[in-house]
Amino acid sequence: MVLNDLYQKLVSKRRKQSIVFNGDKILQDVGRWLGIIGGKHLDIDYKTQDKISSQFGCLLRSIGITEDVILCDYKANRKTILAFEIGNGCINRFEIFLVWECDYGHTGIIIDNERRSWIYTLNSSFITKSPFFVLDSYIKTNRENGNTLYGFLKINSFVLDLQNNDDACSIKVESNNGLHPFLNSLLSSFDIDSYLLGISLSSCDIKEIYRAFRLDELSDCQFQITLYRNGDVVDVLEKKGKILERTRNKSSEE
Repeated sequence: MVLNDLYQKLVSKRRKQSIVFNGDKILQDVGRWLGIIGGKHLDIDYKTQDKISSQFGCLLRSIGITEDVILCDYKANRKTILAFEIGNGCINRFEIFLVWECDYGHTGIIIDNERRSWIYTLNSSFITKSPFFVLDSYIKTNRENGNTLYGFLKINSFVLDLQNNDDACSIKVESNNGLHPFLNSLLSSFDIDSYLLGISLSSCDIKEIYRAFRLDELSDCQFQITLYRNGDVVDVLEKKGKILERTRNKSSEE
């Protein structure tokens, strides 16, 4: 079945969002991954198929994929699915990798396109009527300057690692009271990822990063910013308790 035929099948449905599975094997494995059908289940009736489509669509919407989706070109050995999000006259092509608990110690999903990769883990209330994904980590690249950003997010902490060949910057922030209020405030006025992907690691200043992230506003948080040049630590700015400390080696500039 060609992509155009799949799209005609998709748009013929009248739901708010439609999920089209091109092939029984995709439908079966997604159903097993969701826990809706058992490991040896082969025949899927319409009611079960509708449940798989509805629940998988709910999960995709929870991470911002809200338009109609076609799932095809399934590689069963790698659990990868080629996906097309279609809406508003645009087609967004990406790849889905299903993460099984036995493989990585948690159940989740990886969304990949040419420049970005996101890893989401399924919430612990997975078998409830409203499952959702939580962003666990992501990778973004800037092809123009070669910067690659790795983000790792937890309830009470986040780590951002920026790399470009042998130069790198690591930003770690942790709070026992949760970071959501601070992050929401920061993200509303500052695009963290675009800022980091746009800087020059060979000449960036640790104080400029500190000011850009407004880390002086984190009264109840601990943080550490570390700069690496040619693989060596050259500058560290960190807060321990209420004390702000900076440590530089002899090769770093004032």
